Amino acid sequence: MVAMTDRAARRTLPARLSSMHILVLMLATAVSLQVFSGEADAVVPPYVISDDPAGGDCALIGAWDSGLKKCTLSTDISLSSGILATPNIIEVAGNGITIDGAGHTISGLGQTGTGVSVYGYSTAVIMNIDFVDLYYGVDTLGSSAAQIYKNTFTDCLTGVFLETGSNANLLNFNEFSGGNEGLKALNSSNHVISQNDFFTGNFYLYLENSDNNAIFNNNFLGAGGAPYIQPDSTGNVFNFPAPTGGNYWENHARESQGCINADNDRYCDGPYAITGGTDNLPLARRRFLFSWYDSSSPGAKNWVLMANPGDVSSSDSFFDLYINQVQRAITALPGSAPGEVPVLKSVTPIYPGVIGGPVEVGYHGPALVSQRTLWAGNSLEEVVGADASELSSHYWWTWYDQQSAGYRNWVLVSNPGSTTVYFRIKIGGQERTPTNGQPAAGALASGQSVTPQFAGIMAGPVEVEAWSDGVGGTTPAPVYASQRVLSNGGTAFNEVPGITDGDLSSHYVWSWYDEKSPGAKNWILVGNPDPVQWMDVQYRVAGEGTFLGSVPPGGIVVRRGFTDDGGQLLQGGPVEVKTFVWNTSTPMDSIASQRITWGPSFEEVPGQPFSAVGNDYLWTWYDQQSAGMTNWVLVASPPGSFAVAAYQIVIGGVAMDLDPGTAGQQGGFVYPDRVEFHSFPGVIGGPVAVDADNPVISTQRVVYNGFFNEVTGTPPQP
Repeated sequence: MVAMTDRAARRTLPARLSSMHILVLMLATAVSLQVFSGEADAVVPPYVISDDPAGGDCALIGAWDSGLKKCTLSTDISLSSGILATPNIIEVAGNGITIDGAGHTISGLGQTGTGVSVYGYSTAVIMNIDFVDLYYGVDTLGSSAAQIYKNTFTDCLTGVFLETGSNANLLNFNEFSGGNEGLKALNSSNHVISQNDFFTGNFYLYLENSDNNAIFNNNFLGAGGAPYIQPDSTGNVFNFPAPTGGNYWENHARESQGCINADNDRYCDGPYAITGGTDNLPLARRRFLFSWYDSSSPGAKNWVLMANPGDVSSSDSFFDLYINQVQRAITALPGSAPGEVPVLKSVTPIYPGVIGGPVEVGYHGPALVSQRTLWAGNSLEEVVGADASELSSHYWWTWYDQQSAGYRNWVLVSNPGSTTVYFRIKIGGQERTPTNGQPAAGALASGQSVTPQFAGIMAGPVEVEAWSDGVGGTTPAPVYASQRVLSNGGTAFNEVPGITDGDLSSHYVWSWYDEKSPGAKNWILVGNPDPVQWMDVQYRVAGEGTFLGSVPPGGIVVRRGFTDDGGQLLQGGPVEVKTFVWNTSTPMDSIASQRITWGPSFEEVPGQPFSAVGNDYLWTWYDQQSAGMTNWVLVASPPGSFAVAAYQIVIGGVAMDLDPGTAGQQGGFVYPDRVEFHSFPGVIGGPVAVDADNPVISTQRVVYNGFFNEVTGTPPQP
């Protein structure tokens, strides 16, 4: 894995700078203006920005756009020694004026000075400024309808002060940390306070005689801060109906803190009371899950990738990580707190020497999580995390193989819940005896995982069930399950999550099939989960196909070597499997996957239910920069579609050129029964998005040092 660089033009999205990063930025800035030093020729504030052709004093600190009435700073501004009062550094003196900091810093000295003041004017915009160590970062008095957004306030006594008569102001995408109050409103009302991050201070926000404010979708983080609403402040709203919801309170986001989230949706099941108000839809900490983590076995390296796939209207996302119930540190990205991931960024921690499961990634905000495992230096495998809201008590796979030469196969079952559950594993409809001392049925305590193997067994389908009232009970209990396979004498690694019973389908699709490339062998496997009914199977590969076979109850059909009308081995896509009740046209649910050997590697790709085909897909990462790596993004038209789909591919927020011979060709088209391949030499980063105007199938295919891996895109979260 190669570290990512900072996103260019970072201020086009919500910015998050730590105090240390701000200090480094100030020291590195080529031009920094000292506004008072006690010397005779010192520049003394305030800089008055007014609505005239020159913008008042704007030229002293930046550039004026008279059409937009905007002063864009070109320098940092800092108070120096000798301050005897609390001066206003920038004063807004006109309606509709914008102060755009362009990422520059306005800093005080020992919480002295006011960064930007607006007294008696309306519709000001204050944006993209880092306010540090000031008395007030922004101070408004008798000034309404201002927008204060995309700023950071660090160690200011009060970040934003909305004084008497300053009504109906909008504050969003700001970050407040340190100081006494992040936001204070006094004798002013009707503000909208949304999508801000409040880190520890004495008070996140302080309302005094401040009524009818809308305070929602903010992150209140850290253990030491608290909001304070005076009794004379009434009518304040802390949430709206779903899907908007309320706020994220870090001290009320887990079950142990009082946030019960029995249905694993976005919200705590009950309200959260604060001093002077109630949030009736507080946002819950949500979870992605994996069965196992291994950076300890010889030759194993395991990264956990956490991406924020949000857009410009999104806030930063926050992640925490537990492996085998032990919290692990997440290295901070530049300018962010540990676990904080800005929009269109990814963090990729690795924990050498750690092995165990289950793996739990807690998150709040837009999120996509996967694990990438590098085994024996060459075999790369990626597994997408399972959202806790989608866990099941019943999982399926098409096949198990610890009989073929060089194969070792584990079935992993994990209990991420808070109470004991009971599980059972069947292979080919039978309970089997494990050969590695692990159980294949029995009790599974909270946080426990089991990893049985069944030497000498090759059969399918594979089934895992779990209950809360005993093995074979009547009350299903959610677990997480996957299979892990080592092949080629232990040099190739593969993991495939189970298909939940609720995701079984009668119609599956894939982007590609390949029996033509050198070293490629490709099987299509279709299992019948019904214990009574026979099943018929049809297939199509790149428009070629017919009847595949009939499958007995609890049985499976395995086929490879498909050819076209000319007898040539097939290579192409899309791929389609349909299943029916025997000798009828009635659809019947099945289990379907492709199993692929490519040179020394083995890969299994479950079929995508046709009902899950959509316009948009996400991945955590793309890499065609690391040595030995080739990475394709495939976009396929769904079988039977007559629509042409226009699409783009975006990596780390940058739209890719899709035609190497045409610069700026950032859009592509896929026609019916066609597949388009794209690779981007030299590109590494994430998240990755495919956005189309009609439904498509999309996967990433990777060959690393001759070893093959394929990952189907994940639809965006609702």
